[in-house]
Amino acid sequence: MPTHLNLRYAEIEALWDGVIAFQKLADHYGITDIFSDNGGKVAQLAIATGLDILPGRQGADATKRMGNFYELKTVDLTKSARGFTTNHHLHQGTIDKYRERLFVFAMYQGITLHEAYLVSPDDMEPVYNKWEVALQSKNRDHLNNPKISIDYVREVGTVM
Repeated sequence: MPTHLNLRYAEIEALWDGVIAFQKLADHYGITDIFSDNGGKVAQLAIATGLDILPGRQGADATKRMGNFYELKTVDLTKSARGFTTNHHLHQGTIDKYRERLFVFAMYQGITLHEAYLVSPDDMEPVYNKWEVALQSKNRDHLNNPKISIDYVREVGTVM
């Protein structure tokens, strides 16, 4: 193996104890792999906001001990300025589910948490209304991943 590759791998080895420590911390939040499905970002966000991550891909993403349920949305500002993704097959049932939850929108610069906002169901209502109009006017059963604008989140959200 070429020497420069050995040096690069040595750098990984030197950092690995920190990676393992972060994974152990993430385990306490139910995140089993910080390298997949935004695991590291979700762990950081959970710790920063005091949320408990709920397991699985169905239902709410997180909860607080007071019983509130949360949807977590992240965006990497270095890759996208279009907004937060929602659901690839967003339908009326998804909108109804979202109406019962608070949203935490987190903006990252690469892997670094830059901003986070809490948005109430009432403040999300104009977004839901827009989606419902789109569903009805286009006579569709779903919308393909409508975005929630970063500017809107900054306008109505409460900085966390």
